[in-house]
Amino acid sequence: DAPTWFASLSSKLRARGGQLAAGRDMLVVLYENEEHEGVKERYAKEIENFDKALMVQSALDLYRQEHGEEARSLEDLIPDYLAALPNLHLGYVLHWEAPTLKLIYPEHGQ
Repeated sequence: DAPTWFASLSSKLRARGGQLAAGRDMLVVLYENEEHEGVKERYAKEIENFDKALMVQSALDLYRQEHGEEARSLEDLIPDYLAALPNLHLGYVLHWEAPTLKLIYPEHGQ
């Protein structure tokens, strides 16, 4: 019975901590239960950000598997693992602190 803003905040905090799949799953539940179209659209954009971050995480995992070490930066993934780093919605940014990829929402900083 917690308010939806609590679940939304929790998904952002999970992303900040590198728990990308868990944060995405929480947003999907919010999206599926939301009735207001504007809020639903925002959740959809946030889910897309998580999907893009998970794609980058997969590239990082493949890099680690093939090189036996972590990438020094996300740019190390281009062009062999990603054509480019993804553009994110709503001001989100990716932050790489090996071994954790974080999806940061601007109001929470790094």
